[in-house]
Amino acid sequence: ASDVLLGKDLGGGYRVFNKNFRKFENVMPHNEYVAQYLSFGLVGVVLLLWFTIRPLKRFWKLSSTDMQGVEPSASAWVAVIIGIVAFSIPYVPIADAYALLGIANAMVFRLDNEAQEKQKEASALLVEP
Repeated sequence: ASDVLLGKDLGGGYRVFNKNFRKFENVMPHNEYVAQYLSFGLVGVVLLLWFTIRPLKRFWKLSSTDMQGVEPSASAWVAVIIGIVAFSIPYVPIADAYALLGIANAMVFRLDNEAQEKQKEASALLVEP
């Protein structure tokens, strides 16, 4: 049960029979989502999808309201994230893809903090006479 939630230990994968050597071998899948499931379980897959979908939704919304809200543009970040998601289905992406997702999440975190600060300032102005 813990393998389903938290995944297997390092080096774990799924077992296949190698006809040439007549033995079973551990093989990692070429699909990033299956690899994450095997390595980190459902918790890892949920976190990966959350860290991917969260900035995608935010940048998608931002691309229709404020195109220059982030650099280079919100639509460019949407294209990058969609590319990472599509590339992760048949392949395991390189570390640069995760770096880009980290940057995208940091930008979304900054945008959310700025929005909260503006909300606090606006509510403070309404309270003071």
